Amino acid sequence: MNQLFSISRWKAVLLFSFFELSLGFSALLIGYFIHINPFEKLHFTWIAIRGGILTTFLALFLIALLTMVNRSAFLRQMNQLKSWLSTLFKNWTLTQFLLISICAGIGEELLFRGLIQEGLMRLMGAWPALIITGTVFGMVHWHSNYYFIYATFMGMFLGALYWQSGNLLAPIICHTLYDFIVLIFLMRWFFKRLKN
Repeated sequence: MNQLFSISRWKAVLLFSFFELSLGFSALLIGYFIHINPFEKLHFTWIAIRGGILTTFLALFLIALLTMVNRSAFLRQMNQLKSWLSTLFKNWTLTQFLLISICAGIGEELLFRGLIQEGLMRLMGAWPALIITGTVFGMVHWHSNYYFIYATFMGMFLGALYWQSGNLLAPIICHTLYDFIVLIFLMRWFFKRLKN
């Protein structure tokens, strides 16, 4: 793992971006064999674009509320996250944050909402699909118990956006903007003010 951190910043950006996009390619490949096309519900409409942008701010507000539930536990988790993210994203530019956010938004949403949630919705209905997919999303992002809860909540939020909009573009935009804003907030402001 230390070798990963010693490679140049752009190589790391491209490596992380490739990994995130490979999730989307995997979704397309698996979807081909099980007859689920993640692109089937991806439509470029102004309603989906506007919905994706507006719900980003709702997601940020709801996450801010979650951070107030147990302030000391939240600060402990943020110190752990600071250690991990500072190693991964040290000195990244806004362009690099944007690139990785776009790739994560596209790749993860094609896999989790476009393939997994869509497939489960066809098998067992919307509510079970939403809960299962959100939980799997949380498990994949599990850096700590607190972060698991946080990521599960975000997975269910993005899943509800997909379910209600019927369009994969809305959660892709929301996921991308959310990641970009949170990365900038954490790396450029919050972690610098966080006491160890």
